Amino acid sequence: MVNVSLDILPCSSRDSELGSSRMPKKNFFGDSYYVFMKEKNTWNQSRTLCHKQGGDLVSFETEEEWDFIKSVIEYYNKPNGTTRWQVVLEKKAGSWIWLTGRPLTISKWGKKQPNGKGDVAAIRWTRKDKAIIIDVPRNRSRPSICEVTKGEVSSCSLSPSPSLSQKPNTPSPSPSPSASPLPSPSPSPL
Repeated sequence: MVNVSLDILPCSSRDSELGSSRMPKKNFFGDSYYVFMKEKNTWNQSRTLCHKQGGDLVSFETEEEWDFIKSVIEYYNKPNGTTRWQVVLEKKAGSWIWLTGRPLTISKWGKKQPNGKGDVAAIRWTRKDKAIIIDVPRNRSRPSICEVTKGEVSSCSLSPSPSLSQKPNTPSPSPSPSASPLPSPSPSPL
């Protein structure tokens, strides 16, 4: 089972910049946390919002990270039907690359994808409860997923809450020394 930990984002200076564009949850995995932003923005606007969080649109380099992202999408998707989420995969000079500079090492393209309809990618949740990658036009607005490396957020206070599901022997993130505990609402999508 994949560890899904949900936490409040207490970075008040960033909150005012982002407004209601982000969900009030952090989803931890490995050395990163992921912010699922429900507001629909173009790919470029989404990247700007992610940069304001100290990260970028999500990239996934391992099967484990992909499985984690899928599990969180499933959690958020079930009640509200959000079907497409922006990622940081872009077509450059005919090749698909992560803009993080990391190679595309695992392929989760859907059937007949990429189909040439776009120059950036999104994760699509299908009617058959399956996550796939599709190419999409850069100028279409949709929700997005930001990935922030934990070490890049020194000015934020992290307040961990209990995991929804915990892998055996998987440590939960611990708060930074300056963390101020905030009341954790019961997990609710969007």
